[in-house]
Amino acid sequence: MRLKIPGPAGQLEAKIDEPAGTPRAVVVLAHPHPEYGGTMCHKVVFRVAKALQNIGCTVLRFNFRGTGTSEGKFDGKDGEHEDFFASLDFAAARHPKLDLWAAGFSFGAWVALTAGALDSRVRALIGVAPPIENDTISIHYSEARNRSSSFKVRKTKSARWKPCVAFTLTLTNQKNWL
Repeated sequence: MRLKIPGPAGQLEAKIDEPAGTPRAVVVLAHPHPEYGGTMCHKVVFRVAKALQNIGCTVLRFNFRGTGTSEGKFDGKDGEHEDFFASLDFAAARHPKLDLWAAGFSFGAWVALTAGALDSRVRALIGVAPPIENDTISIHYSEARNRSSSFKVRKTKSARWKPCVAFTLTLTNQKNWL
């Protein structure tokens, strides 16, 4: 089902894929870098969404600001994280009793892993081919995901995105995983 969800820079274009049975979790899935053709309809994002749907997850895919029919302008850092947080808020409100997972592919994996790690509601982090740089990516925040605190993502030196192997990281206190 296609829909628009509220975002900090305007409405975000989104799609929800529901599983055949009762959902086990709701996953917010982010796409690759929009300036290199990444959208929520990217073939890898589509396949990841279908795989998650097949194991019983509801999947929310969305386009970052300035991509597809999402409003706003891509800025490559804080804005996309705030779009992801807005998508987490929407998914959590729509499915309040389900575990909330954060996932992404390439640039979307970087956003999902960094934003998801700061949100205490997120129970699992899934990164598919997360980008790496020659230098480090640092995240600065004053409290663990307090919206009133400052949240800044800073890339140091190189802005080259290089995919690496896929991995899955789960947070503590989990039961009955896949």
